Amino acid sequence: VGYILKYSNEYSSVPTIKQIKVETDLELELNTSIKISDKDWTLKEIERFCQRGAIIQAVLGAPDHIDNGDYGTVEDLVKKAVLVGLQKDLGTAYFEDPRGRLERMRLKNLVPTGFHMIDKKLYGGLNRGELTIFTGSSGAGKSLFLQNICLNWVEGASYTEYFSETEETYEELDVVYITLELSEELTSKRLDTMITGIDAREIFRKIDEVELKVRIKGKSCGNLRIKYISAGSTVNDLKAYLMEYQAQKNKLPDALAVDYLDLLHPINRRINVSDLFVKDKFVTEELRSLATELDILCVTASQLNRSAVDESEQSQAMIAGGLSKIQTADNVISIYASPAMKERGEYQCKFLKTRSSSGVDSKVYLGFDGISLR
Repeated sequence: VGYILKYSNEYSSVPTIKQIKVETDLELELNTSIKISDKDWTLKEIERFCQRGAIIQAVLGAPDHIDNGDYGTVEDLVKKAVLVGLQKDLGTAYFEDPRGRLERMRLKNLVPTGFHMIDKKLYGGLNRGELTIFTGSSGAGKSLFLQNICLNWVEGASYTEYFSETEETYEELDVVYITLELSEELTSKRLDTMITGIDAREIFRKIDEVELKVRIKGKSCGNLRIKYISAGSTVNDLKAYLMEYQAQKNKLPDALAVDYLDLLHPINRRINVSDLFVKDKFVTEELRSLATELDILCVTASQLNRSAVDESEQSQAMIAGGLSKIQTADNVISIYASPAMKERGEYQCKFLKTRSSSGVDSKVYLGFDGISLR
């Protein structure tokens, strides 16, 4: 088999029976009685044989990794073995049914953030299976952006079409908000302010009013689940939580928000987490792969380094950990507000990267209410 693969890769054809005998001393018999009608059965059996062999190899190699506590590698080996097979999908026939192709893409994937200026730059919103990162310096409001997007999604965000100016409203989504920094209680308290419009300092004094408004709001919204996971957790921990969510709710959430990316560690524990470029590369790829595998929306946040403090012109070079996050993410949006802008109730958003639109390096300005945090 090794010789046939080597020959095929080098010469783009299959060696003859005589060549195989000369090279391997193995005498094969050519079966000329196979009919075209047997093709599907033969290919299926070949696929099953190869898949079984790959799974056996993965299982036999697993004990060494288990002894070293490298469980993530075991999962990766088994997952790759299960995916072994013949490629029968020929892909998209580009010239056939372009309308149907675009309609399926629009209806299945695109979901607005609820920030109309951002949605226009992104040609309507974010796609399922993609990763969007909001970046900012410490205290810039990264968590606020994630929380506002989550509320927009559970409320059912709307989007005004750029050309037709007709407003399209999307259904309420079920959202999971993973916090690796703030507690579930503090995150929930901030959301109380956003939903009720009551100043955070007045929340405890107006508990009855808060309870009434939150309960009423919940009747017309999707499900919002807030879960604290300790810093240093991996994407496998997030996946385990989402699988438990699915088991209890009989469905996966529509969207996942992770606050925030820099506090996650790679699945492979042998990776040196002090090497930020490599660590962030693996974590970002793993989080995006999770979103793609589950076909959900995914937003997260990341820190900018010290050079970005008080700097209104932010760039890709300022993101902590470097370009490894930028290269993997589908959209990267920096947020900035000087003290004067905060006084005016204004935030600047700059598009450092957009994979599916032409918004790179453009800016939009969003209004901000310091009382309701919306």
